[in-house]
Amino acid sequence: MSKRLPDAERENPDWLSEPIPIGVGDVEDYAELPIKENGEPLVAIGPFAGNDYDRLLTDSLYAGERENSPYPPESLEGSLVTTFMREGTSERIRQAEELLPEGYHVVVWDAFRTLEVQGSLYDFYRAKLAELHPDWDDEQLDAGTVPYVSKPSRDSKRPATHNTGGAVDLDIIRIPTEAETRIQEIDRRIFEIGDSGDDWEEVYELERERQDIFTNQAEPLEFGAVRDYGDKQAAADYFERLSETRSLTPEELEARDNRRMLYNVMERVGMQPLASEYWHYNDENTQMGSRVAGQAEASYGRAWLSKDNLTHELMRRQHLSGAKVYAEDAVATELGDSELDTLLKKVASETAHPRQTTLPEAAVIQPEDVS
Repeated sequence: MSKRLPDAERENPDWLSEPIPIGVGDVEDYAELPIKENGEPLVAIGPFAGNDYDRLLTDSLYAGERENSPYPPESLEGSLVTTFMREGTSERIRQAEELLPEGYHVVVWDAFRTLEVQGSLYDFYRAKLAELHPDWDDEQLDAGTVPYVSKPSRDSKRPATHNTGGAVDLDIIRIPTEAETRIQEIDRRIFEIGDSGDDWEEVYELERERQDIFTNQAEPLEFGAVRDYGDKQAAADYFERLSETRSLTPEELEARDNRRMLYNVMERVGMQPLASEYWHYNDENTQMGSRVAGQAEASYGRAWLSKDNLTHELMRRQHLSGAKVYAEDAVATELGDSELDTLLKKVASETAHPRQTTLPEAAVIQPEDVS
């Protein structure tokens, strides 16, 4: 599908390289903002979502969906294969995708988190920080952890931002021209087929081909720190600050410019940055996003998965599990010979293993110098 970037901005994309303001997203006391919950639902984004957001690329880091994750599949209690967001946040991310130059795409690798995942990540980072600073008390350990992982909270007035469904972790990848052309052809064909369900076999094959292109032909952009790197180099304005002290190397300039591109498209659609993590953005309806945007109240409290959300998650888990089985033994006679089995075997033989990827690697989120 064609990008809906205004012609004037296509011809002069200088706004994408506007500097990231020093200190942007560095806020305190955001949890004191009142929340007037607007009741907006969580919706699925990415493959098979069947909505306006199913063209977005997702990479479920904490569920270990692909081999670039440091977490083995299902090792984090409460992790989700499906990426869920508030509907308004999903629309903002869709708009951000459309602002990128041709061939560039956002990759969403985390959004809504369950309390179990939030707690696991918080406890792990805090424990590693305690190893690094055995003399720190509980208050110091909490203060050192919160910039990178919000403390899980059951308090409806003070939810962790990811638990609202209005926070998103993402970066940008580039797709080679020929592959991008094929993706656009696939999208047009799926749009033509529509929601009739009559040609579900063709839609399935096209979706798997699309995922295979994204996950195995993606060219990761340089951001100067891997996903979930838990130290100062992860700060959104790190290279802006560094450039005030010395000249940046070519690699650092590339990382700075890529962070600027991400910041500028996200800021334009109403997503607010987190100072300590270049990849993390908050909808201005969350408490943290509202504080950065200078608003008096938030409208996203803690979110809950609906029955439809849980049904979709079960479908995605079954699909991923089945795809792995066929990829690892696509010709096994015991896998059956029904029409569906035949289709799955065919797709498995034509695409890479579903965990294989060229998408950017991630780190286990922990403080620097702790292994």
